[in-house]
Amino acid sequence: MLLKDSGSDQTVALTLPSSEAQWEKFNPSTSSINTQSNPVFPNDTKISVASILGGFGMALALCVLHHLLLSYLHGQNIDHFSQFWIKNASNGFASVFSVCLAFSMHCALTQVKWRIARKNPIPLGCLDSLFAMPSPLALLGSFLSPCRPLFFPILTSIIIQALLIVGILAPNALEIAPSTPVTRNIQVPTLDFSKGPLTSLTMALGVSYTNVSSSWEQIINMITLNPPEVNWEMPRKCGAACSFQIEYQAPSLDCRDIGPEEYVLSPGNIMDKDHAWVYQANSTLYPSPAVSRGEWDIGQKYDLSIQYANLSDENMLHSQRGGGVYCHFRNATYTASFDFTSSYQRAKTSIVSYGSILGGRHDCLTYDLPSDEQDACMKNGINTRATCQVFAAAFQGYIGYDEAVMSGEIHSPGFVGMAGNMALVQTMFHYASISGPPFGEFEPLVPDLGKALVDTFSNLTLGLMPHRTEKTTVTALVWDGEQVWGYTVWLLWAVYAPALLLALPVMIAGLFSIRSNGVAMEDSFSTFLLATRNPELDHVCAKVAEPKRLQHVRLLYQRKGTFMVESKRESSD
Repeated sequence: MLLKDSGSDQTVALTLPSSEAQWEKFNPSTSSINTQSNPVFPNDTKISVASILGGFGMALALCVLHHLLLSYLHGQNIDHFSQFWIKNASNGFASVFSVCLAFSMHCALTQVKWRIARKNPIPLGCLDSLFAMPSPLALLGSFLSPCRPLFFPILTSIIIQALLIVGILAPNALEIAPSTPVTRNIQVPTLDFSKGPLTSLTMALGVSYTNVSSSWEQIINMITLNPPEVNWEMPRKCGAACSFQIEYQAPSLDCRDIGPEEYVLSPGNIMDKDHAWVYQANSTLYPSPAVSRGEWDIGQKYDLSIQYANLSDENMLHSQRGGGVYCHFRNATYTASFDFTSSYQRAKTSIVSYGSILGGRHDCLTYDLPSDEQDACMKNGINTRATCQVFAAAFQGYIGYDEAVMSGEIHSPGFVGMAGNMALVQTMFHYASISGPPFGEFEPLVPDLGKALVDTFSNLTLGLMPHRTEKTTVTALVWDGEQVWGYTVWLLWAVYAPALLLALPVMIAGLFSIRSNGVAMEDSFSTFLLATRNPELDHVCAKVAEPKRLQHVRLLYQRKGTFMVESKRESSD
């Protein structure tokens, strides 16, 4: 066995005992020694320190460069760069990062292994596993035969093997995503009855209110039968998709349920003429009251009242008391929201606040206003009245049953009477009849008639906008339809940061081991050979049938020499 003489630079060979009894009585001071030259190890300390620090520093620099590259690409159109090279560059950064960090940790682990072997008596089998790390087989062997001093090398080896995951997960921080929407000012239709042409009347004679034009009636009746968005087209400069809001002033409905004292229908046997009506609607706007020349308003408030009775087969032609609503037309402030894409569009409006009730002989000429303001007031009043009038006329009328049909005298549809727009009435009421046998049905389709009327009129104002010439500028959120590179910052650093933090204590342990050992050791065969060359040791090992019987060994080394000391064996030779 080689031992260092404290008084000289020479190494002495110590003859080991050959039996258990001799081992217990063994005293190095009285044993024979042979002088031989001291093995000298290559001094690679600077290279080892540079490898540990350089590998870690290179890994840190790579993850920062990777972050900068992905930050630059974030939001860039994918057509501006080759997807092939971008993806491979991202994969390359992650892979080289793993290699550099694994290299640094491997160099540090080498120094830690030599320090553990120097400081601790270790079974020879564990020593084999220690110097084989970080190979997977060595890890498996260390799990099967655990040794306490091997805990840190085992943990380090697991981290080194797990670095492969970095090369898989880090590139996922870059993906292809839709471009971020931007705000943009665009022009869209709006509703302002005080502007634009006066198309609501057949003839505009000064400020007089004449008959509502047929085109105005057709537009309003068409709008009320369809969702409001079908009247809209995607505005210009809206890109592939956009969303925006509009605030506007327009007439509205404000409805309440009628009280018992206001109910005028007489439920009963519909064969009786006194009980034939199941629906009745009236308005102060229809039939259109006559006005004097120079006026456009009426002396009463604009209103609409609807009452109905319930009739079903089970009632045996007896109508039951139903309900009804009474509504005022009022000025109101609306907020409308829009969403447009190339294949989808949505429009929705809601009343923000109510203004004054419409009607009551308002005349713009009686006001002390400039001529342009008088003109705007007149247009707003006429267009407002015409719109409310057409809507009220759509519901105006009566619905009942023909006594002759119900009695079987003639065969024809049993309903009689008519509302202005039966198609619109049918969106809120269900009615049916069968010729011959006396069967009939009439009942509301909506749970809240007042709300249904308010929503229908509100949607009318929204659908009317594209048919007018008024425009307004709004700030829209616009998506141009581009596909861009998307960088998820937290995802990249959620992979890189733990790897760097786990490698840092390993790097520090490696540098500390170099300082403790006095020299940086290599994980090479020549280093093992120099650390264990001793003829006496060869002689001892040759006498042992099984290497496992060499129970514990400890490697001792310093700057100019290394010594291997055999500890107590299980039995004598």
